[in-house]
Amino acid sequence: MSVTHKKSEKQIGAAELEALRASIMAEVEAARAETEESIISSIRNNLVSLPEQGEEWNEKKSYITGDVVTLDGVSYTATHYSRGKSPASNPDKWTRTPTEEQIGAWADLPDGEVITEGTKVTHNGKKWVCVAQHFKSSVYSPRVNSTKWEEIT
Repeated sequence: MSVTHKKSEKQIGAAELEALRASIMAEVEAARAETEESIISSIRNNLVSLPEQGEEWNEKKSYITGDVVTLDGVSYTATHYSRGKSPASNPDKWTRTPTEEQIGAWADLPDGEVITEGTKVTHNGKKWVCVAQHFKSSVYSPRVNSTKWEEIT
């Protein structure tokens, strides 16, 4: 908005000058208030809440590294900033989040393999963790009261 005033050949008195100044200041204040209201309205119209961990992915939300979303039943973790980039089709921005730790079966380990502390296996319908390094053999199979294994509950 521009304010123009006619140039006059007569001199303006102090009272007239003050009135002109007040008029200009009122126009500036009105323009400022209008601009501020426009900005606030625009923000409110585009306001999208922050993502909650594990919620359904929303193309209008902004995600940052570490945010976790669900899309079509699959969990994804953001590896970079992302907005409007579907986790399913943007592996450079998202990675699939493991939903449950994958534990191998005791029977799949070859006999004689060294099993280190912390190794997890399934055996007879239960989950086990190795508590003492050993070689795989039927003598050291996961079981209750074993010195090599503890059941994971």
